Amino acid sequence: MKLRISLALLCGILTFSWSAFGQAIGSITGIVQDPSEARIPGVSVTATNTATGIKTPTITNESGAYNFSNLSVGPYVLEASLPGFQTARVENIDLRNNETLRYNLTLQLATTATRVEIAIDARDILATSSASVGEVLSQTQVSDLPLVGGDVLDLVALLPGYRAGAGVPGVNTDTFAGIQSSAINTVRDGLSVTDGRFQNGVFATTVINPDMVGEIRLILTPVDAELGRGNGQVQITTRSGTNRYSGSAVWSVRNSAMDANTWGNNNDIDPATGRWSPTVPNWFNQNQLTASFGGPIIRNKTFFFGLVDRNWVRSRSTVNGLVLTDTARQGIFRYFQGWTPDDADATPGASSRPAIDFQGNPLSAAQDPLLYANGGLVCFSVFGNQKVNPDTFQMTPFTQNDCPGGNAIFPTATSVGQPYWDAGRQAADTTGFMRNLFTFMPHANNFQGGDGLNTAQVRWTRTAVNNGINSAAAYGGDQGIERKQFNIKIDHNFSDRHKANFGYTWERDTEGTNFSNWPNNPQGLTRRQPWVITSSFTSTLSPTMINEARFGVRMGVLNESVGKSE
Repeated sequence: MKLRISLALLCGILTFSWSAFGQAIGSITGIVQDPSEARIPGVSVTATNTATGIKTPTITNESGAYNFSNLSVGPYVLEASLPGFQTARVENIDLRNNETLRYNLTLQLATTATRVEIAIDARDILATSSASVGEVLSQTQVSDLPLVGGDVLDLVALLPGYRAGAGVPGVNTDTFAGIQSSAINTVRDGLSVTDGRFQNGVFATTVINPDMVGEIRLILTPVDAELGRGNGQVQITTRSGTNRYSGSAVWSVRNSAMDANTWGNNNDIDPATGRWSPTVPNWFNQNQLTASFGGPIIRNKTFFFGLVDRNWVRSRSTVNGLVLTDTARQGIFRYFQGWTPDDADATPGASSRPAIDFQGNPLSAAQDPLLYANGGLVCFSVFGNQKVNPDTFQMTPFTQNDCPGGNAIFPTATSVGQPYWDAGRQAADTTGFMRNLFTFMPHANNFQGGDGLNTAQVRWTRTAVNNGINSAAAYGGDQGIERKQFNIKIDHNFSDRHKANFGYTWERDTEGTNFSNWPNNPQGLTRRQPWVITSSFTSTLSPTMINEARFGVRMGVLNESVGKSE
């Protein structure tokens, strides 16, 4: 329903002249003169897009000047002809977005029909219409540059004016154009698509695959008034179809199993045996499948370009979650008199010492006499002379047998006058938080964390469908999510003076959030449903007047749910 409303609004608004956003077009201008440098009026000048075959003609005015103010970006050939003169031709013109190229042509007198061809590379000619300073990457350059994550905005870090920060997790210190990179406005086909879901760089509403980019321009300073705001801007022109059918398919695999293990993992020693035992590194596997196809619908008139993008991720990582020991789950807590207990492989300190072995058993006096120098092991139950069964939550007597190798203490008539420490805690609450918590809490299997006596760890391998878009510092944000995306762009030329285009991107992302540190427990799952529509209708009313109507919408729908960690 929302899409139908948006399309109806689009059709209505294109009937009006509304200037908004920036033009995804370029201009070619100059003068035509004879060998004596006298300006020649009435010369036929034609700009031909060699990719689409579209020809745009004009005639020099009384001052011998010509101007193509509404040309789609792409490769061009420029021709100037007049009876009695040789034809002048300029080849290899590469017109880019919001750029004006100037070519002054000289027509030579001719007695016979001859043609003079002048091959000039447009990159040797400076843009003359804008005071903006920046850098441009063409479609070829974008395709040739390697990208791990498949998002063209990663290339921003390669452009002049970008300064990488200190790399502090969760803090964005990257800058370009002298301002924080997350404050940079990103424009796609004239529509601002800036997305601030990560505060650590430049992001757009949807992922922009390199294969769908015709050009990316980084403006450092100043940004032209008609192109938006700010002292810096990223401008992206999406790719259009041409007169030639062409397509590509790419399957990229990034698997950490092919990476070398780290020095730290290779240097690990098993504390229980004292033998070398390298830690198995976490595993990450990313697959990205991209397919694109474009060409003419009507040759020299209507063109299309489509792209589908699929990204899926699987990962395995070793997780150490903090849990209560089996003794503490009964409400029985332990300590060594005069010492702070620590885990099995802790380094002894002035006030703390390892309290247990690697199987979770309290150390004996023979193993560490200092632990028993001030009174030894002490046990007490928070329920006084009772303990709780953590499975049934039934109360049973607490006895000296529940404190092997130590001293169990109980409330006495001389201390509190009752068989419990706290009148408000005579038994476990069978209806509240703790009973539900024990339903999910696994038993400890690793005593190299926590304090050993009362808290330890459950070590397990967590398998996740992705790494979470909210953990951008870990696998580059968008690289670590499940993503499906569809893109289509249609360009139509009604005549050499009137042209229109329409672009649509549909994306669905699935991201893991708030991963549980315990197996088989709830975790967050967030689904994003962004989409982007861009369109424009441009008319050249005269060599000096352009009328442009533009319409664009970007939308992001966010749904959150709960799943289970595997």
